[in-house]
Amino acid sequence: MAENETVKKINEELLDAFTSWYNKVASEVTPSMNYTFSRPFIGGVCDNFGAGKKNIMIVGQEARGLNDYGKSLKEYQMWSIGFMSKQLGCKKYLKNQTYSKVNSPFWRFVCGFTDYSIYWTNIDKLHLISKGKTKRLKDECEKVLNKKYLNDKSSIFEREIEIINPAVIIFLTGPRYYKTMGYALGTSFDDKPMLTKKQSKPIVNITDKLEKYSSVESAFWTYHPKFLNMRKGTNNKNEIENVIDYIKINIDTKK
Repeated sequence: MAENETVKKINEELLDAFTSWYNKVASEVTPSMNYTFSRPFIGGVCDNFGAGKKNIMIVGQEARGLNDYGKSLKEYQMWSIGFMSKQLGCKKYLKNQTYSKVNSPFWRFVCGFTDYSIYWTNIDKLHLISKGKTKRLKDECEKVLNKKYLNDKSSIFEREIEIINPAVIIFLTGPRYYKTMGYALGTSFDDKPMLTKKQSKPIVNITDKLEKYSSVESAFWTYHPKFLNMRKGTNNKNEIENVIDYIKINIDTKK
């Protein structure tokens, strides 16, 4: 199968998964909750996906400011693909669209892995909107939105793993999202966060937490790059560079 056909197939499978999830889970529960929700984040891959060393799934906390309602889920997916394409320098999906190049700590981190095939997603696919500002989901929302669907087999996050088949998953979620990660993965993390602000080591290997996914060779949990960017690094590098180096050393030794 040609590479662009592979990308097309992956994006179609992702859109089908998100559509099923949105229709069966999100759109059914959000009206019953007394909150204003953003529009959903719908993931996709760039045209060069599959050409890198390994498939890497990079997981942020939540997409912010996504309040352009009224579009189709396909259009939301195309936004994700186009925006990521701009950040990674991939040309397809950029015609007749305007996307800004972002130099945030998050995207500086992501662009540190451009020699791999990147899939970007967020642990929360929705967030709350209050008085014109974005807010994190309440725990009751996260539980419901991450419940298993498709005959109670998988959460939407688990479906993403099944479709992308990542060799590496990097959680840029920080310590506050440890419960959400447990809901999304259908497992339980420690009662206390695996990361704390007092911990000197900025990254934890959590491969054992994802051992049921056959494609996953390595999984890491670290702070959001905005926080890493505020930490003092070592070896004349900032903390973002140190974390990237640590991950690359670990994943490149696994063939």
